Amino acid sequence: MSETGTNFVGSKISLISKAGIRYLGTLVNINASESTVALENVVSFGTENRPCPTPYPPSKSTYNYIKFRGTDIADLHVFEQSQPQDPAIIEATQGPPSSHHMPGNPMGPPEMSPGPIPN
Repeated sequence: MSETGTNFVGSKISLISKAGIRYLGTLVNINASESTVALENVVSFGTENRPCPTPYPPSKSTYNYIKFRGTDIADLHVFEQSQPQDPAIIEATQGPPSSHHMPGNPMGPPEMSPGPIPN
């Protein structure tokens, strides 16, 4: 995998095949030697309104994994990047926000102090 490809692993990718079918999934792998792109949790939106010889409807199911031949990809865009582009970061994962508040945690709920007590 190329250095550039590794920066986008885990990102949401919008891919349009040469058949005109649009897919949206999470990038798993770009293999330069095999010229392939692999996505997981993939949704197919069909050909939508793109002009093509054979229109395809959207799929009602989500594919766990699809590996695409690079030569059959017409367009590929990063839809949502998974991690900041800091060269110091080797790996990052995201989860739901924590419900626990740690003192000094800027991401936690604001701490409230009682106001003046009325007489």
